[in-house]
Amino acid sequence: MLEDEHRSDFGGLADDYKSKVDLVRLEELASSLGLEVGSLNRLDVGWDGEAWTFPMRNAGADVVGIRRRLPDGRKLSVKGGHEGLFIPVHLPESGDLIIAEGPTDAAALLDMGFDSVVGRPSCCGGTRYLIDLVKLRGSQEVVVVADRDGPGRRGADSLASVLIAYVRRVRVIEPPAGVNDVRAWLTSGGTRQDVEHAVKAAPVREIHVETRMVSVYG
Repeated sequence: MLEDEHRSDFGGLADDYKSKVDLVRLEELASSLGLEVGSLNRLDVGWDGEAWTFPMRNAGADVVGIRRRLPDGRKLSVKGGHEGLFIPVHLPESGDLIIAEGPTDAAALLDMGFDSVVGRPSCCGGTRYLIDLVKLRGSQEVVVVADRDGPGRRGADSLASVLIAYVRRVRVIEPPAGVNDVRAWLTSGGTRQDVEHAVKAAPVREIHVETRMVSVYG
């Protein structure tokens, strides 16, 4: 890995890591994750000599940090950066959005055939950048895909309650029973049609405004 003095330029660092990717090793990674090489490439996957790397970006696609995935599956971040979004190359400039948790879940949605996909850095991270992104894109509908566990559901619900102030429709979905996340959904045979069916079945989140009767006595 490069030393700390190089870490102020995260975009350059991400490019450097991307240039060091060996195709054979990348194909092995994709196979082990049940993903396609193309989806990982769209997320600018790199290699720092010890771990796979995924750049994290702000709403303007500037690299603000880098997530590291070690061969044993542990996830760390390059020091000095900030949590951001995993935004694929060639993300459409406008329109609705589907939000997953993490880069490999975002890659799974890309493999399913979705195009307007981003990954948040954790079940509760990236909210500020996601607000900026939906405003920038003029999104009318956002779908948040939650991991099928307590933290995932709470994080998705919290994000939905914030984003509904900026888009017309927000829906929250999760994988079917027995499946924890989007990547597992894909590897267990899930398809784009399955996700779309879940979206159609999910209620639209709404802003709930409490009203109170006020009596005025003369």
